[in-house]
Amino acid sequence: MKKIKAFFVFFIVLFFSGQLFSQDKTFEVIIGNGDNLVCTDMVEDSSGIVYFTVISNKVNSSIQDALVGRMNAQGELLDTLRLASPDKSRILYNIHEKEPGVFILTGVEFDPETVNNVTILVYLINDNLGIIDSAKYYLPPNKKYRSIYSNYEKNGHLLLSGSYYTGDLFSERHSFVMILNEEMDSIGFNEFEGYMGISFFKQFDDNQYWVIEEVARDICILDSTLTKTEIMDVPDYIFGDYSVKWDTDTSFYLLGYNLYPLPNKNLALLRFYHPIDTAGYKLNILKVSDTTDHPCVRGGVDFIIKDTIFTGGTRNLNYDNNPYYSTKPSWFMLFQTDSLLNIRWERFFGGDACYVMTNLIATRDGGCLVAGTRYDYMNDPVPQTDIIVLKLNSEGLLVGNNELPETRMSEAIVYPNPGTDAMQIRLAVQHPTALLELFDANGRLVLSQQLHQKESHIVVYHLPTGTYIYRLSADTGLLESGKWVKM
Repeated sequence: MKKIKAFFVFFIVLFFSGQLFSQDKTFEVIIGNGDNLVCTDMVEDSSGIVYFTVISNKVNSSIQDALVGRMNAQGELLDTLRLASPDKSRILYNIHEKEPGVFILTGVEFDPETVNNVTILVYLINDNLGIIDSAKYYLPPNKKYRSIYSNYEKNGHLLLSGSYYTGDLFSERHSFVMILNEEMDSIGFNEFEGYMGISFFKQFDDNQYWVIEEVARDICILDSTLTKTEIMDVPDYIFGDYSVKWDTDTSFYLLGYNLYPLPNKNLALLRFYHPIDTAGYKLNILKVSDTTDHPCVRGGVDFIIKDTIFTGGTRNLNYDNNPYYSTKPSWFMLFQTDSLLNIRWERFFGGDACYVMTNLIATRDGGCLVAGTRYDYMNDPVPQTDIIVLKLNSEGLLVGNNELPETRMSEAIVYPNPGTDAMQIRLAVQHPTALLELFDANGRLVLSQQLHQKESHIVVYHLPTGTYIYRLSADTGLLESGKWVKM
């Protein structure tokens, strides 16, 4: 197969902090090079090196480039590889460890103006980001791609899935599945008219496959010809972006958000005990509030220890505009549950800028790695996103000296900020009650109220405009403070 020429580009690491504490390495790093950057996937090798894929494009440019990077266990960026074309966009969406020191990359290439003439890209690289081999597969002409996912199976098969459409209003839409063997030759393909977005494609044996379609909310079994033989709805109106993590050959976890009952857009985690039968499944809506919460964009549920499940998403995602460039604050949300979906703790990160969580993986030391975008709308009028990466310990904490105090971890959120006649307070699940104290600019206590719910609505219309200091405390260990502005 023809090798694809590439060149290197190095990110500028803006901030970094890392410490070793009780065998837990944690760090917080912001990665930027002046372009719009979005992390699309991550994988950790046996030595703790993290390999990740990135979408990069110049501000106000429609051409996107594909980047691959690697970072050591201390959060230091080692090097990157850029895969670019002068007139086409290239995006890498997934990275898989094929074997020690060898990785598979999957993505697409397309016309940046029309999103037509789509080519599926597959690369084989070594642990030094050198390209070993590559392959291309062409989708039907004049089709616009919407999504693509891949899954690497133990038998060496690479399973690709996704969707494409025609027309601005999706007048004709198709989902597809495709199988590549170890030589990266296509050995199976099928498409399904009217569907839009197969986000996970798994092989059971030589005769059966499993897919989940996030727009139609369908779970399907495919036979050896990749034809649908069984179809069921995802229950409880759980919608995408879907994240799937298989526990056994028959049970899996599914992260999405619920549409009903209102208010919708709440993170929901399900555990299925059968690939196609919902009898006996478990459901936990991780929180219910009046803000819009969205699952991690790609891969928001993961575990290595089977009774320690990490899930995540974005708190207060702005659907009205492009969520990556919102001028409203948002937060990463991180949850840890046991295998029965009981929440042990939750953490919030951010609130000072626009954050969107894109990736989450459990790490071999018992912690997890979270990646997403950060747009600092307060200080940068040009919409431009950096990547923020958090390496957290098993308790979801950053330990040691944190050089990015503005991106602080919190166990309670006070919003909107600034506000007017009321303030909302969201308590993490590990703090069922708390005391709220509000002080004016002179340090006088103007409000004291006991909170008994995860979400509390505090009326403050009687207070004059100005800046206040809030303090939240509880016997469970909660002690947080900050500024709240009434307009």
